Amino acid sequence: MSAESVIDALIRTRRVIVCAGPGGVGKTTTSAAIALRAACLGKRTLVLTVDPARRLANSLGLEGFQHDEQRIGEHLFHRAKIPTTGAVPELYAMMLDTKRVFDSVVGRYAPNPEVRDRILKNPFYQQASVHLAGSQEYMAMEKVYELTQAGRYDLLVLDTPPTVHALDFLDAPSRLEEFLGQSVSGLMARSSRVVGRLGLGFLKANKMILRGIGKFVGTDFFVDLLDFLQDFSEMYTGFKTRAHAVKELMRSPEVGFVVLTGPERSSIDEGLFLRDRLVAEDMPFATFVINRLHVFAGEVPDGAAIRAALTAHGASPPTADAATERLTAGVTAYARLALRDAALVSDLRPRLAGAPLLTVPEFDQDIHDLAGLYAYGQQLLVQ
Repeated sequence: MSAESVIDALIRTRRVIVCAGPGGVGKTTTSAAIALRAACLGKRTLVLTVDPARRLANSLGLEGFQHDEQRIGEHLFHRAKIPTTGAVPELYAMMLDTKRVFDSVVGRYAPNPEVRDRILKNPFYQQASVHLAGSQEYMAMEKVYELTQAGRYDLLVLDTPPTVHALDFLDAPSRLEEFLGQSVSGLMARSSRVVGRLGLGFLKANKMILRGIGKFVGTDFFVDLLDFLQDFSEMYTGFKTRAHAVKELMRSPEVGFVVLTGPERSSIDEGLFLRDRLVAEDMPFATFVINRLHVFAGEVPDGAAIRAALTAHGASPPTADAATERLTAGVTAYARLALRDAALVSDLRPRLAGAPLLTVPEFDQDIHDLAGLYAYGQQLLVQ
């Protein structure tokens, strides 16, 4: 019996798999491929994605991703000739709606409907719940926690938000929590010193003071921010308690982090920084994946043989010479890339201290259907 693959072991032993890494390395495709594999193994699986490309939705047989769970039709598995364990495969996809999740958090912890409605209608909140730094990352974790508590799925696969730096996924939620915490306890205090003991109501009524403040931060913005912080202070304890529970889930053995990079030195170094941070914070790093690896198993063709073959098929000598030059130059350049990538992999293995390292070769075309996702996933299983 062959040894169990790293990915299959993760699927069997974890409730949450998080695909993380720098932007543009194929996190969304990898997340979907792992979720597809899990469904094929009989797991009721949901892939939760953020800002996905339309072609990935099409590859799952969807016109587009929605903010509610969508099931991938069983007929698509049959059409793509994807083998399953015999059970009806249950694969679902969902796009994160940051504001909707933030709204549900407000609804959960607001002390009463009046405070809830004031926060939800507050112009500062309406902008901050979508654009505030860290909100997308935090709400992705929050949604995963909510879904794990509901228990409707055997496995959740999270495609982390696109970020410039891989560590943003870990840092951003803490920055958001710190901002809200400091704002509630500190900014309110500093603001109260500005208005003395006159109170927020007096501040709102005093047009002269507001005009003075408005020269610096904008009158409406300042008042909206104070209103939001005043109302949010009544629910911050619940928010912080939930944030702690979310962090504890992300540190639990029920979770596995898959760190993805591309075959560039800078991308791999960033992935290593993320791996080191996960280990330092006792978060369950599971495996390292290098995507789009250049692989060359052949030899650079002999120019004379190519030229002879082209002229034998009727090409003129100038045409044969030009075509031969372009072909050999292209193959030589690709072979050099493959040697570079092989060296990167060789250098990386000892730095991972025995942790699994998987590679996925560069595909010659974009993944646009379920069969393509299955083929991508198979590459993860052969190592």
